[in-house]
Amino acid sequence: MSDFQDKLFASQEPKEIDIEFEGATWKFKIKELTWAQKNKILSGAISVGKDGSPSFDVDKYMREMLCAILVDAPWGQTTHTILAQIKPGLGAKLEALIPKEGTQGEFFDFFGRG
Repeated sequence: MSDFQDKLFASQEPKEIDIEFEGATWKFKIKELTWAQKNKILSGAISVGKDGSPSFDVDKYMREMLCAILVDAPWGQTTHTILAQIKPGLGAKLEALIPKEGTQGEFFDFFGRG
């Protein structure tokens, strides 16, 4: 890959990380999402009510992001069913992996409701 591609494009190579939880070290592979992928997930979590007020489904955003960024996990493929079963402590550690830019606070600030 050229220098500009390395600096401007999202990496297609998964990154290996370790997460310590309950006395063990667990191996995960995560991938960087592109700007378009992040926007698609963000858009899916935003809705507008009948009164025109926007709402942001944080739970949906977090689940979709984790399904997208976790390429490999101790349980294999990450699904909504798997995420519904993990312990809160592990969930918090996984949540820390999720890019936060463009999420709820900025969305509501944009609409003057934050």
